[in-house]
Amino acid sequence: MNQKKTAAPRFRIIHMELTNVCNFECDFCPSAHQTRKRVFMETELAKDIISEIAEHHLSDYISFHIMGEPLLHKDVLELCHFAEEQGLSAVLFTNGALLNEELNTKLLATGLARLEVSFRSPNELAFIQKSPPSSLTFEAYKDKVKGLISSKLDSDSYTEIRIHFFKKSKLFDSFCPVDTRHLTNRQDNLSIMNEFQTHCLTMAKRLGKDISKYQAVSLSPSRDAAEIFDRIYLCCQRLIYFYLTECSRYSSYSKAFFGSCDTFRNQSDFGILANGDVTTCCLDYNGENVIDNVRNKKLVDILETDQVKSIIKHFNRYHPPTDLCRRCLGNPNVFFSLSKQAYSIFQGFAKSIEKGRD
Repeated sequence: MNQKKTAAPRFRIIHMELTNVCNFECDFCPSAHQTRKRVFMETELAKDIISEIAEHHLSDYISFHIMGEPLLHKDVLELCHFAEEQGLSAVLFTNGALLNEELNTKLLATGLARLEVSFRSPNELAFIQKSPPSSLTFEAYKDKVKGLISSKLDSDSYTEIRIHFFKKSKLFDSFCPVDTRHLTNRQDNLSIMNEFQTHCLTMAKRLGKDISKYQAVSLSPSRDAAEIFDRIYLCCQRLIYFYLTECSRYSSYSKAFFGSCDTFRNQSDFGILANGDVTTCCLDYNGENVIDNVRNKKLVDILETDQVKSIIKHFNRYHPPTDLCRRCLGNPNVFFSLSKQAYSIFQGFAKSIEKGRD
């Protein structure tokens, strides 16, 4: 096993899409609007990418996610374990529909750093809008998440479990062009969160664990995260409004003229799609910001191309370099588009100062 490096890596995290095939069609995700071919990344190619990331210390973290459901990949367990063997902290995102006791045990045994469950279904309507398999009911879906909690409590795995919900934001909801109340309903979210917390504490007590530290943990759909037991979190995040606008296909749209993005400007992250294409953006669901393909040249060489340098230069000047970037930083409403652009620059400037201090 490779030892993790002590020097800071080049990127905070690298996203690797094992497949862009999904078993859900969520109303808040543009997966159904993809025009690129649905594929599964070859296992050997995935291992080559992981090895190169580790060898050149491009990042300490690798996330198996952009589009698609990674648990559909036949060798996902092997790849999670391989990433950890290479000294990387692996993060896997799943919608949770395929979870069961046997798979839970195997996932927790791979050494995953984090297992992130995109539950985001506080009520029956939100669940139905995901277009789930006909055999899966809302109650059964909740039971799958409870089963994962039980498996975690009954193991000695250090894997962190994070179960995600959507939260309201008075400021950012102003940018949202569609009705998302079925996803962000505070009462419904809190009800499900309480249900998961109660199950967690009940199971922990049944297993003879000390729950005194966690009995007083209060839940709120406004908080980013609450630890309901050791390394088990309930998390609330804002909707990705860019995805919502892409799903809605507005005829009139105010694209950004200026703005900032962490992805390459502050060396935050980038993505590798299931066909091997390297993209600048983890939100690039349709492969619009592709630089090159890892089948053509080494990842480290792709990251040094003139195209990458040009993208960094554009963002250093607060100028979105691609149509995808201009749509992402824009909005159907002109006022909200301008506000969003200005706020992105403020955020980017603040993060640059913070990075300089580090």
